[in-house]
Amino acid sequence: ICSTNMSLSTDDAVSTSQVPASEQETLVRPKPLPLLLLTSVGAQKDTYIMKEVPLYLGQYIMTKRLYDEKQQHIVYCSNGLLGDLFGVTSFSVKERKSR
Repeated sequence: ICSTNMSLSTDDAVSTSQVPASEQETLVRPKPLPLLLLTSVGAQKDTYIMKEVPLYLGQYIMTKRLYDEKQQHIVYCSNGLLGDLFGVTSFSVKERKSR
């Protein structure tokens, strides 16, 4: 998703709670598709602090209302940038998957 030394799984992109504090300050430069997603919700830079990325992803999910109304940890993303980015039709922010 981003040009940095650390890999970013689907769930890390939504929550920074599992990313060590020292890595949350890492500067990342998103590749074109993630950058398009970030700019669609108002991001205006080319480089971000790692902890900023999940905030913009969350804003994208909320703005597009991609979450399940009853089970809000479930995100449906089959028809949009997020689905293209992660290569899934849905995911739970509670799950931890490594890619």
